[in-house]
Amino acid sequence: NDVEKAYAANSYSRYLKAIAPFAAPAELTISINGTAIKDADIPSNLLKPSDNEIQIESAQDGAIISAELIARQVLENLPKVENFIVNNRNYYKEKLTYKGIELVSNGTSPVTQSEIGAIVHVHLKGEIKNKLYPDSILIEEIPAGFTYKVGSLSGNHSGARQEGNHLVITYGSLPDKFHLSYALIAEHEGSWTHNPSTLSASYDAKMISNNSPAKLTILPKGTKDNTPYEMNAQEHYELAMLHFSAKEYTESKQHILDYRKLKQSNEDPILARMLLWIETEQAQPNSQILADSFEILTERNPDLVIPFDKILKVGSAYRQLGEFERSIDVYTATLEAGYSADSYVGAALEDQGKFITSIDYQNSLWLLYPDLDEISSSRFALSQQIYSKSTSANSLGKNPATDKPYTEKDIIEMSLQQTQDFLTHTPEHELADDAAFSIANALFALKSYDTVVKHTAKAIIIHKDSEHATSFRYMQALGHFWLRNYDQALKSASEVASGNSDDKDLAAFITAQIYHAKGMPEKAIEWYKGIEETYPDAKESIAYFEQKSISLDEVKVLNSGDKFSFTLKYRNIKEAQFQVYRVDLMQLYLRQKNLSNISEINLAGITPKFNLTTNLGSGQDFQEREKLIELPVKDDGAYLVICRGDYLHTSGLILITPLKLEVQEYPEQQALRVNISDKKSGEYIDSVHVKAIGHQQSVFKSGETDLRGVWQAEEIPSPSTIIAKDPKGRYAFFRSKLDPLITLEEAGAADPFSDGGEEESNAPKKVDFNRNLMEKQYNLNKSKLQEYEQNRRAKGKGVEIQKARKK
Repeated sequence: NDVEKAYAANSYSRYLKAIAPFAAPAELTISINGTAIKDADIPSNLLKPSDNEIQIESAQDGAIISAELIARQVLENLPKVENFIVNNRNYYKEKLTYKGIELVSNGTSPVTQSEIGAIVHVHLKGEIKNKLYPDSILIEEIPAGFTYKVGSLSGNHSGARQEGNHLVITYGSLPDKFHLSYALIAEHEGSWTHNPSTLSASYDAKMISNNSPAKLTILPKGTKDNTPYEMNAQEHYELAMLHFSAKEYTESKQHILDYRKLKQSNEDPILARMLLWIETEQAQPNSQILADSFEILTERNPDLVIPFDKILKVGSAYRQLGEFERSIDVYTATLEAGYSADSYVGAALEDQGKFITSIDYQNSLWLLYPDLDEISSSRFALSQQIYSKSTSANSLGKNPATDKPYTEKDIIEMSLQQTQDFLTHTPEHELADDAAFSIANALFALKSYDTVVKHTAKAIIIHKDSEHATSFRYMQALGHFWLRNYDQALKSASEVASGNSDDKDLAAFITAQIYHAKGMPEKAIEWYKGIEETYPDAKESIAYFEQKSISLDEVKVLNSGDKFSFTLKYRNIKEAQFQVYRVDLMQLYLRQKNLSNISEINLAGITPKFNLTTNLGSGQDFQEREKLIELPVKDDGAYLVICRGDYLHTSGLILITPLKLEVQEYPEQQALRVNISDKKSGEYIDSVHVKAIGHQQSVFKSGETDLRGVWQAEEIPSPSTIIAKDPKGRYAFFRSKLDPLITLEEAGAADPFSDGGEEESNAPKKVDFNRNLMEKQYNLNKSKLQEYEQNRRAKGKGVEIQKARKK
């Protein structure tokens, strides 16, 4: 078709012209579709969509040139194809260099003429929107007078090759838009035409699209190109950084200003930092540039640290501009940063194991600086650091006041003094409430409860809007609680317990315990029930109050003629039933070996000597009560009392006797001496049958008293139990109150005084009423110490911008 032929004719004619140039003919006659034309410009209305007839008559051999002109005209007048678009083709000068090294930035300085040997960069943009033919081809002709710089083609494509003086670039399944660049080397002087780019589907030349041709001039050899280079913003940016790195500040500053002019923006933080550094190197810096640069960095790079010598010039610049508040902010931040830098000495002393010396250094450093916010904050942080060392006090050396190792109490008192000094010097500081809270906790640790009460009473008023407000009231309640000031403790604790603070449940627990201690079980139970799922002790306390119990003395000895009475101890029992049996004590004890299970003796078929039922109240006493029970029993002897109350039962043995039994115990020799006499006459009684059994023994030893009323026995380990019966059937009873004498080996236990440590107890843990307070204190200490340690160990050499811009 015409397009294909036009391509072929155009290419072939240019090839022949390049290898064998000749002059154009003097006369040439051309007609298109029967219409003669006067010059090489062919009107588009003469061309048909299908076949076109071209007639050429020449007096000389000029067909090749004519074919080139006609083919070019055909190609330039093709209708636009929407699926293929070649947007533009630009020509730029060679990249700039800095100290012989080519810049990374691409140049965009336009070029229409160049010197021989110069590089011309060609940039081509276009779009491929062909949905029917996924594969496309782009052809770039290398203009005469130039050669292609091999390997210079870059951009997005699926393949490329060089065919003679053409670049053939293919596309397939690529993004719609493409951007290509390549380099040409100027070789032959003259004015050269760069023919249009052609873009089409790979298999359909009818869908071709192109752009316009361009003219490129190569100057004669030895002629310089004096066209000024038009530098773009990216080149200014790169050169600014290169000159800055080389400390060529004048050049760098100019490139920064040129960049800003082209971009019409001053917001780049890197350039702002460079300008700030450049200006602060000057003896007379530009105050406005310094201030503007600092403002940009404040918003865009707030973490940047500016050296002390430079930040001072920034403060001076604000002052010269009349922005005194901003100047004060900068100078204040500089002082605080300087303090942090000097504090590194204290950190170094601590690392060398000289903690107390580091505190002395830090205190002396404060005297050199004003009470600025961060400086005062670090003073409070140090007090928290001191407190954290209290558990390892003995490792801090000797206390010069006592010439003994520091104790936990010494360190807590030191922390307390430090915190009080902070509060005295800066009572309006934002951390004042934290300090007051810490003081109260230190006082608790020192068990100075009276001072806690006084301190928190003031704190409640002074720091009423603090996050610690309810904690202060809880502390006040706890202080009164430990002082046994129950009424005052109840007042403070009930306010906290009715709120929603973290101390709510503990305050309720204190309230319950106060009612418990005051003997008001009903109120105590009411408060315990609200927290029984939180604190096991509360549930156990409720169970204690609501449990049922009855008990009698295991053995009670009465003198002959005394009233037969005994005391019943009970809790939450409405009614008690008593049965009294007369028993043979000797036989009973021989059978039972002890008296702990007397109530389980089978007494079926035996009629009790007495029965009694007594009313004990409502059955909701919530505390143990006692009731004296009297029965009309007068005869000497041993009596077993069985008592039942609700589903519980207990028993006791009452012995009425005229005998007096005295025992001399020798536990180390496992021996004893029994002395029996008459209580009224004092006479010693002989022939009294005595039985004795020692600790963990199962066999009794027995014998009779001699004329002195004495019986002796050996191999009876303490504590012992002794029963005596005289010839008249009267009894005497004795149970030793000595503790068992057991060696460690027999007990199978380790020596509690050895280095083996203590066995872990399984007993329920006590509720720590200071737990929440100490957790809050721990978190407070942690946050302050982290910031304090970070600041003083940073080896700061400047000011962080965000700290110098206080809004």
